[in-house]
Amino acid sequence: MQIVKNHDDYDSIYWLTGIKTRKDEIRDYKRVVEVKDGTATKTNGHVLISAIVRHIPDGYYLVTKRNKKEVVLDGLLDVDYPETKDLFTLKDEATATKLDLHCVTGGENFFGLASINRSMPEKYTVNWKLFDLITSVDDVFIVDIEIDSPVRFINTTNDRKALLMPMRA
Repeated sequence: MQIVKNHDDYDSIYWLTGIKTRKDEIRDYKRVVEVKDGTATKTNGHVLISAIVRHIPDGYYLVTKRNKKEVVLDGLLDVDYPETKDLFTLKDEATATKLDLHCVTGGENFFGLASINRSMPEKYTVNWKLFDLITSVDDVFIVDIEIDSPVRFINTTNDRKALLMPMRA
């Protein structure tokens, strides 16, 4: 399936497929995009990204080409993909640290990264390359930080979400 720049789902799929996966990865769920009930999801084990898509049928897709003009997805028959829908729910909404993060395409969102790092438990940080991938779009994200949980990013229109695993500083 070819998704060109003027396709309704191009921006979401382009953003989502920016996750790099090792070429020798053998676990299918880390190599594919899952589309289920109008939501596309991709992970590499360190970050989980989810976006609403409107014109891509349910299934599992291997990204065979990705550039500024198009994203090409090849369908696969079946993949044992983990259930991810409930992962975006906070354990305790009241205790999570909330930040508003205003992102700019092509901009360097270092102030947002610094804000997140200051809000993280001591000795933890987030991977700046994956943070940069998540914040590479013109959008406003609500960022939730909980102890012993991934950092949650949800944009204000609720059509883009990401979970970023913290790492030791």
